[in-house]
Amino acid sequence: MGKGRKIDYRPFESARDYCKALNLRNKDEWTRYAKGEMPEKEQKPKDIPSRVDKIYKGQGWDGFDDFLGTKKAKELKKNFRNFEKARALVRNLRLTSEEQWLDYIEGKLEDKPKLPADIPTNPDEIYYNKGWVNMTDFLSDHYQPEVIEQMPFEQAREFVHSLKLKSIHDWESYRNENKNGLPECPAQLPVWPPRAYKNSGWTSWADWLNLSFNKRN
Repeated sequence: MGKGRKIDYRPFESARDYCKALNLRNKDEWTRYAKGEMPEKEQKPKDIPSRVDKIYKGQGWDGFDDFLGTKKAKELKKNFRNFEKARALVRNLRLTSEEQWLDYIEGKLEDKPKLPADIPTNPDEIYYNKGWVNMTDFLSDHYQPEVIEQMPFEQAREFVHSLKLKSIHDWESYRNENKNGLPECPAQLPVWPPRAYKNSGWTSWADWLNLSFNKRN
């Protein structure tokens, strides 16, 4: 655990998950929040330091964009090749699963060429509404689409609250793997709810995960 002035701070990843859910946009907003100048946000927990860049240095710290979750937003502004060309190249890699894709982008498949800089590591977000179907389609031309109706926001949020997840990391682990013995993840539950429910009820990760409830319990 990081320490400063005899205070035992929560581990870096836990602090980052909490702060991502605040939807702060940059370092200046973080500074205001840490000083208590954003009354619309819940008060900063005492076990999260104000000088996060100093306390968590060497413990996973990779800048405020990473800590606040704004890195992905900046990635969206990069000039990536169009969806069809990116998918054609990736299909030629002959990857057979999302797990292999993750190994590939991490450089673990030495028999494959390096991922070009103009192909994103998060294609589901970059190519949303630009041809994206799912990872199976992105990796192979043998995919046969199945139409699955998305769960309404209120119903989905109520279900997620019942899981009592404590962070965005917990959500991603549940939605992608669910190795913690929780109820089976419904197919109608979207992978990335901020996008799926953008215009139908989404407000924040804290609301989606009911983090204030989890904190009290």
